[in-house]
Amino acid sequence: MSLGKIVRGGLWLYLSSLTNNILGFFYWMIISAIGGSTVLGITTAIVGFSSMITSILGLGIFVGIQRYIGLFLGEKNYEKIRVYFWTSLYFRTIINVTIGTILIILSQYNIMLFNLKPEMLRIAGLIVLINSFTIFTTVPLSFIDTKINFLSNTVSQLTKFVTGITLVYLGFGWIGAVTGSIMYATLNIIILGIYTLKHIYPLKTFDIKALKDVVSAGISSWLPGMIAMVTQQTGILAVFGTSGASETGYYYVANSISNVVIMLGSSMLGLLLPLLSSMKDGRKRANWRALRLSLAIMTPAILFIILYPWLPLSLLGKEYIAASIILIVLSIKGIPASIIGAINSLIYSYGLYKYILILGLFQNIPSMILYSILVPKYHGLGAALSVTMGSIIGLIVALVLARKIQYRIIWKEIIYILTPPSLIGAFCFFTKLNWILGGILILTVSAFSYIKLGIITKKDLKEISSSIIPEPQLKRIIPYVKPLLDLIYGF
Repeated sequence: MSLGKIVRGGLWLYLSSLTNNILGFFYWMIISAIGGSTVLGITTAIVGFSSMITSILGLGIFVGIQRYIGLFLGEKNYEKIRVYFWTSLYFRTIINVTIGTILIILSQYNIMLFNLKPEMLRIAGLIVLINSFTIFTTVPLSFIDTKINFLSNTVSQLTKFVTGITLVYLGFGWIGAVTGSIMYATLNIIILGIYTLKHIYPLKTFDIKALKDVVSAGISSWLPGMIAMVTQQTGILAVFGTSGASETGYYYVANSISNVVIMLGSSMLGLLLPLLSSMKDGRKRANWRALRLSLAIMTPAILFIILYPWLPLSLLGKEYIAASIILIVLSIKGIPASIIGAINSLIYSYGLYKYILILGLFQNIPSMILYSILVPKYHGLGAALSVTMGSIIGLIVALVLARKIQYRIIWKEIIYILTPPSLIGAFCFFTKLNWILGGILILTVSAFSYIKLGIITKKDLKEISSSIIPEPQLKRIIPYVKPLLDLIYGF
């Protein structure tokens, strides 16, 4: 399992996530244009609730099964791979089917949860049932064959597009939009299920020892991950319960756009995580390089969104411009979130699971507390403030834990990263510069400054390009690019 294969696998995952966000954004843009923000708000509340329930029921099985499949692949013990995978699937199916059925039964008695009406709760229960089989996504991840994840996500998203938009256009409202989401999940499961049967067949009987091993391996990462998921979905549900569907739609769209911007840089941290886990020395240096590049890529984009938040929001319709302040607040969390992510990855690579639990609790519990205080008064903005303030509290705790493992944050370089786009952003703001000129100015000045300040080195460019571009093509490109790079770095 070479480093190049791991990096390329991470890139396919990044493309998969990026495709989901972009196609998802346009899906909601069209849905909103046809059905209005109410349809969007109800749909996101239902999907958010079912996702939260699925996360709670996960018990770390996704992480645990990946760990053991990887272990047994190294031993070439395919018999145990089958036993551990199918045992995990059986257990997850029992849990999800039970809870999903309970939700459906509650809906039959006209019981409401999180302000979801019975018919909404019934569909949420159906989604929980379907999510029993999302464990199929772990197999290509474990085999580092994530191109199939990208292809499956793309095909499923396109199917969701056609199904959901058509049904909403025909007048089915939020039911049509949710049906599109269900079609996405179902088709994704079918494609990855076929891949799984090809690699892990035949089926095996339930093994209690295998289940104990998988749960034990995954439980340490499950609790922080579950808290993060519950916190995120609670934000959507809290807005829906106190402010209605329209405000929920505003918050959801702003949150999605901010995640796309933040993901531009934070995805790089994920690409280097396998390397950190495999290293005996140099983990801190490698981790800092990943964080430095992540912030350098993400910060100019965040400043652009802060200056021109109305631009992406207006693509959905003029009514969504009202969510500009929500988008600004959510985008700010990208800086502390990236630092937290880098420190969390380093701690995880050392196997300090207690620290991971502490960091997860201190980052997410304050957010949940703040929801109850801020959301009733400030609605979507209150949810955004809760998330961002939770990230700031988490950053403080992460820095304390970083000192405990003797991980030094080079604040001078962080200042070098933040200053150029901030100064240009201030100039654009006070001069009311057009968004096209402002974007070009922020990008070019930031890139040139990062090169001259040593934030992005030739070595960084070389390693990134060699991971993305195949060697034959790279050799053909270098003669054309090298003179320009020599000129810039030698200026």
